[in-house]
Amino acid sequence: MKNTKGDKMERVNFTNAYYVKLGEGGKWEESSIKENKIRIGWREWPLEEINQGDWSAIKKRYGNSKEESTVTRDINALRFIVESTSDDIWITFHKSQLWWCQLDKSGILEDEVSKYRLLSGIWHNQDINGHCLPVNQIPGSIAKIQRFSGTICKVHEVDSLRRLINDERSDAYRNILRIQKELTTEVEKGLKQLHWKDFETLVDLLFRNAGWHRVSLLGEAMKYADMELREPITGYMY
Repeated sequence: MKNTKGDKMERVNFTNAYYVKLGEGGKWEESSIKENKIRIGWREWPLEEINQGDWSAIKKRYGNSKEESTVTRDINALRFIVESTSDDIWITFHKSQLWWCQLDKSGILEDEVSKYRLLSGIWHNQDINGHCLPVNQIPGSIAKIQRFSGTICKVHEVDSLRRLINDERSDAYRNILRIQKELTTEVEKGLKQLHWKDFETLVDLLFRNAGWHRVSLLGEAMKYADMELREPITGYMY
């Protein structure tokens, strides 16, 4: 189900994106990803009414069991997946990774487990260049969607998601890299101008902040080493 590292897919273009929680507590995540489906609930509603988009009939079935706002939210969520096309992107989260897919042209189907839609292809947990998409390495604006308490919602950060899937860097990211490179160059120039004692003090501070303990005395002249350090956990000498 995963892209092979180095295998390049075609660029993925889309305008709309949606998030789906695959079952209460993620109970359908494993099976949905394995079977290339998006499983949803709504078992009590007739399949024919859903595929026909008879939303007024579906709304009546709620009766007075829920508040008006809750009914509207549930029906809108159902409409998202019923009316979604293969031009849309759907995402979910499983095993601390972001997964994405596109739907095929068939409507809502049903089996003994739940209602579902089939995919056009497979669930992917990598970008088009084969890089994995762990939650702790994707933009926070995308990662936070996993906290959504409902079943389905629209993803508003479409541009960020598009860049993520297509392994593209934002203008801000490219500017940061450029500035970082310039800063590194200027710091190197400054280091070359330090007196050797100042340089030794700088190195001492860097290693101490990393947890190393200095054994030799600062500024001490030694025949075979400029500085002696000890790693406190392993006792390794450097």
